[in-house]
Amino acid sequence: MSSPPILYESPSGHVVLLDIPSSISSPPGLRLCSSSPPGAQYALPEPKGNSLNQGSIESTEETRALVLEALDHIYKNYSGPFLLPRTTSKEPAIEDVDDISDIYSTPVFSMSGAWRALTVLHPAPQKRFYIPPNSSFLLSDFQTSIPAFTAISTHLRKFHLVLLDPPWPNKSAARNRTYTTLNRFDIQKLQCIPLSQTLTPPDHASGIRGGLVGIWITNKPKFRSFVLENLFPEWGVEFVSEWVWVKITSSGEPIFDLESRVRKSYEVLMFGRARIVEVFPRKTILAVPDVHSRKPCIKELIEQYLPREYNACEIFGRNLTEGWVTWGDEAIKYNWSGYWS
Repeated sequence: MSSPPILYESPSGHVVLLDIPSSISSPPGLRLCSSSPPGAQYALPEPKGNSLNQGSIESTEETRALVLEALDHIYKNYSGPFLLPRTTSKEPAIEDVDDISDIYSTPVFSMSGAWRALTVLHPAPQKRFYIPPNSSFLLSDFQTSIPAFTAISTHLRKFHLVLLDPPWPNKSAARNRTYTTLNRFDIQKLQCIPLSQTLTPPDHASGIRGGLVGIWITNKPKFRSFVLENLFPEWGVEFVSEWVWVKITSSGEPIFDLESRVRKSYEVLMFGRARIVEVFPRKTILAVPDVHSRKPCIKELIEQYLPREYNACEIFGRNLTEGWVTWGDEAIKYNWSGYWS
């Protein structure tokens, strides 16, 4: 039986300590392979001069204050471990799971209430993937499979939640051949994702809330501005809140000095929703990071803000989540049997 991912939650729910590997849907009796947790804070060289504009400084200071408040709360109210025991292993070569053309661009639905194994026979050698209960996926580049995605949302009667983790342009990631990023021209194509058509609409008369959009961003101000000024208006939603994931070491300190201007110890998840009067609380999630690009699964945290029976989709996801749809060119990457033991 898998361990609960939430190690601690404040009475208000604003501060959460989460174990990332345990937050991801897991087959019975198997453990997800992870990276070794950072044991100490990383030292970084600081640039000379001030390269941040005033807006960036204000945004950074506001987030930094939230992070400090969350850390202070955890240190005063929690005395347990900051992560659960991990199964560590070397990252498999990307070519081991890169070619699974038999199911590429084909929507796959699992209506089973139990875990199932999917075996891809061609091309050889065959590959086995573990599929969570009632999950679906579309393994494809988002720029070429928008019609298929729209058809899925129509089949499911639209989504109450769409979560996105775009591969934002990043210099260090660009040097890593195992991680694809969008170039500066491709970013605009995110506006082509027809979320205004695939989100459940609000019903102001009955007070029913419209679909919720959550998008992970890096700490560059231009990406935040792009979401607020371009993506959210295109998708018919307005900014309602944000959650902050603070990356901590195994001893509970931020992985980088909070004063660093080179790297930040946190990432932000911005939420948007069609206009309706509501309060959507901010939340600070503390979690020890795992393999590159693996985010905390927020399923258990977000469900309290969704209908009892809801449809959810993750775009650019790298693993399947029980009951959700996942769309992207790495949608079942971490469901491959080679990542489990």
